[in-house]
Amino acid sequence: QLLLQLAEKLALEGLGCETVVASMGEWLNYITYHKVYEERRKLGENFALNSLLKKIDYQNVKQLLKYALTLRYQYGAMDRAYNAVSALGIRRDHHIGHLFENLGDLYHLDLVGEAALSIASGVTAEKEGFDGVANVYPFGCMPSTNALIILRKYYAKLAERNGGVGFPFVNVSCDDANRPTRF
Repeated sequence: QLLLQLAEKLALEGLGCETVVASMGEWLNYITYHKVYEERRKLGENFALNSLLKKIDYQNVKQLLKYALTLRYQYGAMDRAYNAVSALGIRRDHHIGHLFENLGDLYHLDLVGEAALSIASGVTAEKEGFDGVANVYPFGCMPSTNALIILRKYYAKLAERNGGVGFPFVNVSCDDANRPTRF
């Protein structure tokens, strides 16, 4: 999928667009972020159950701390890497929590996978003043199809609120054909 994103990036830049492609680090941060989210959820469920029994599930607390510290380490490493190459003008990845603050009730974080990240990134791009979003994904990818449906509805409501002025958005499904299928 990374090669597909790169090819689409070059095609868009050939048309005069400035593009930003999420790094692989963003996906790794998302996986760890979701582990923290899951452990917090489990801890809450276990706390409710175990408070009746007057015991604490220390294994759950240990896992939560492990993932939370791992995520903090990953963010620190990411920040150090971006600081080291700051002269190149590479746009920093967002912290995942920031992306999901913008997600609101569009998608529930219990639904794990790429769709949550794609939707949150699309909404964040609009809120941060980008001029449009191109979501590039492999053929028939269900999470990206979900993102298409939700973002299309989100951007349509945005256009209604803005007197018909929409936010450019395209989903690009790539397969082995010479030209990607565009929705």
